[in-house]
Amino acid sequence: MVKAEVLDGEYKMDEEEILDRITHLLEKGGTMLATHHDCGAPLFRFQGQVVCPVCSFSEQGQSSQMAQPDITPKATDSNRADEAAEPPRSSQSRPDESGVSDKARDRQAIGTYPDRRSREHILRQVRDALLARMEGLASEVREEQDYDQLRSQLDCLEAALRALQILDKE
Repeated sequence: MVKAEVLDGEYKMDEEEILDRITHLLEKGGTMLATHHDCGAPLFRFQGQVVCPVCSFSEQGQSSQMAQPDITPKATDSNRADEAAEPPRSSQSRPDESGVSDKARDRQAIGTYPDRRSREHILRQVRDALLARMEGLASEVREEQDYDQLRSQLDCLEAALRALQILDKE
């Protein structure tokens, strides 16, 4: 279980905030990887970078935490070699007439959980996505002959099971 707090002047967060960040990364098209960061959180591929939902986002500007990932990837060179970089989307960071960027507005909207995107609905979508991915991995595990690939698939299944356990506690 990932439990974060303030240690050595470094900002850490509670389990609910971590789950919110993971949910946000998944909603925005991030991909959960089979590897984990030193802090214990699963790593994600997001906008061409490998990021940690706990450590890759600054504590400054709570409304834009997910909008500005740390540009230093938090994974090994072998994980970075597999990722396909996406071009930066400059239109997302441009402020409108009110001076609020699209990313900040999106984060604020998600934080308010309007009816059609209620917290329960989002958590259900995340749970369904995890279950679908786990079904696919289970099929791959049955067929896999390469030990290293099998190990990677089992690690991914383990991470998905942990995420499901957290979601089921909600």
